[in-house]
Amino acid sequence: MKRRGLLLLVGLVLALPLLVWWWHWRLEHSQDRPILAAARRYGMDPALVKAVVWRESGFNPRALGRAGEIGLMQLMDAAAQEWAETEHAYPLPEEHLFHPATNTLAGTWYLRKVLRRYVRCDNAVPFALAQDVSSDVKKTAKDTGADTKKAADKTGHETKVVAKDTAKDTDKAAKATGHATKKVATTVGKDSEKAADKTGHETKVVAKDAAKDTDKAAKKTGSAVKKGAEDTGHEMKKAGDAMK
Repeated sequence: MKRRGLLLLVGLVLALPLLVWWWHWRLEHSQDRPILAAARRYGMDPALVKAVVWRESGFNPRALGRAGEIGLMQLMDAAAQEWAETEHAYPLPEEHLFHPATNTLAGTWYLRKVLRRYVRCDNAVPFALAQDVSSDVKKTAKDTGADTKKAADKTGHETKVVAKDTAKDTDKAAKATGHATKKVATTVGKDSEKAADKTGHETKVVAKDAAKDTDKAAKKTGSAVKKGAEDTGHEMKKAGDAMK
C-alpha cells in the first residue's frame, strides 16, 4: 500500500509539468483559427498578428483595458468603427468586439494600416511596434496622472472633512467653555450680590443699634443736665432766702 501511494505521488509530480505545458499550449492555440483567417484576408504574417494578440490580451477575448480597449487585440471603439466603415458594417455594436473573429479582423486591418505608414523603411515592423510602445507609455502616463489626481482629490476631501470635524469639535468645546464660564460668572455674581445684601443688612442693623444707643445716651445726658440745672436752681433759691 505504501509503495502504491508513493508511486501515485511520483506520477502526480511528473504529470504536473505536463498539465501546465498542455494548458499553456491549449491557451496559445485557442485563437489560431480567427488569427489565421484575419491574416489571410489582409495579407499579414499570422505570427505577427498572434504576437500582438498575446501581447495585448494574453489570448483572452473578454479582456478589457483601463482606457476602454476591448477584446483580443485591445481595440478602441474609434479604430473599430473606422474598420467597420471600410467594410460597410458601420456602426459596429461594441459587444461585437468581444467576438474573436470580428476583433482580429478589425485589429489586423488596423495593424496593416499602421505598417503602411513606414512602407519606405527597410523593415516597417519595428517602427510600428515602437509606435505601439510609445502609445502604451503615453497611456500609462495618462492613467498614472489620473490615478494621482484621484488620490489627491480624495486626500483633499478627507483633509476638508477632518478640518470640518475639528472645527465643529472646537466650536462645541468653545461653546461648552463659554457656557461653563457664564454659569460660573452668574454663580459668582449671585454670591457677591447675596454677600453685599447680607453686609448691607448687617451694616443697617449696626447703624440702627448705634443710633438707638446714641439716642439713649443723649436722653440720659439731657435728663442729667436738666436735673443738675434744677438742683442748682433750688440751691440758689435757698441761698437767696437765707440772705433775706
